[in-house]
Amino acid sequence: MSIEAISSIDAINVRAELRTETALDFSSYLGETNNQLNKVDEMVQQYLAGGDVPVHKVMTELSSTKAKMQLLVETRNRLLEGFNEVMRMQV
Repeated sequence: MSIEAISSIDAINVRAELRTETALDFSSYLGETNNQLNKVDEMVQQYLAGGDVPVHKVMTELSSTKAKMQLLVETRNRLLEGFNEVMRMQV
C-alpha cells in the first residue's frame, strides 16, 4: 500500500496565482475604465465646442462608461465590505 504525499504547498501556490490573476484582471479593468472615461471626456468636449461628433455616439459612450463605473464602484464596495468583515473576526 503506497501513501501519497500531501501537496499543500502546491495548493498554496495555486491560490497565490489565482489572487495575482484576479488582481491583474481588476487592475486591467480599472485601466480600461479610466481610458474609456478619458475618451468620453474628450468626445464631450469636442461636442460642446461644436465639433463633428454625433450626439447619439456621445450618449452611447456616456451610458457605457456609466455602467462600467457603477460596476467598478460596486466591486470596490464589496471588497471593502469583505475586508471589514475579516477585520471584525476575533482571533
